[in-house]
Amino acid sequence: MARWIPRQVPTLAGGQAPGSPTFGTGGGQLAQPAQPGQPVEPAQPAQAAASDTKHNQQPSTEACVIALALLVVGSVVATLLLGTKWGPTYIPAAGIGAFALFYVAAQAIERLVEVLVGLIPARWTFDKPAALKSLDSAIVAAENAPGGGTSKDAANAKANLEQVVANRTMVTFGLAAALGTVLCSYFEANFLAALGVKMGTGFGNELLTVLVTALVIGGGSKQLHDLITKVSKSNASASAAGS
Repeated sequence: MARWIPRQVPTLAGGQAPGSPTFGTGGGQLAQPAQPGQPVEPAQPAQAAASDTKHNQQPSTEACVIALALLVVGSVVATLLLGTKWGPTYIPAAGIGAFALFYVAAQAIERLVEVLVGLIPARWTFDKPAALKSLDSAIVAAENAPGGGTSKDAANAKANLEQVVANRTMVTFGLAAALGTVLCSYFEANFLAALGVKMGTGFGNELLTVLVTALVIGGGSKQLHDLITKVSKSNASASAAGS
């Protein structure tokens, strides 16, 4: 009686049969199937993640506190300026909209803030030049390192730069809002009054008035221009419907 003897399948290095997929250790990429009589192609090692740091475009708590402090101080000063007898009073000239002063103020404050930030020591404004220098150095190191071993450092430097930019944006917003509301209060102009909102007297109502003006001015001239355009179109539509 014939006896069945199983055929032995030749194995390659690592205990795998020919034609079976070969895997590298450590989560590497899938290697090409090995053909009988050919050496096994080593699996490529898994590439390290470009970054272990999340992109952070949110301002830090420190930047928010600084911006809030600037806004509060500016608003208090602006409130004290309202109603003073020695300051000028804004009365829109004929043919000029009631919002013209706010737009001009926003433009002027933006230029002033650029000058002031340039004069302030870099370490007091989250040192953007240092962050840029660190990013450049990390990129050069990653390009020169074999296998891109320092790509994580470059990604972390980029995330740090994004954080610095977000912090500076928040602080400059607070500074622009504070200066803008002080300037508008000096001219006895507030945004709510230009919209036709009549606020009561008292420190609380006046503080609310200047806070709204501060937030509008601090948003920048572009956002203010868009807001003024929408308000003007709404008023024009209402006038046309009433006539």
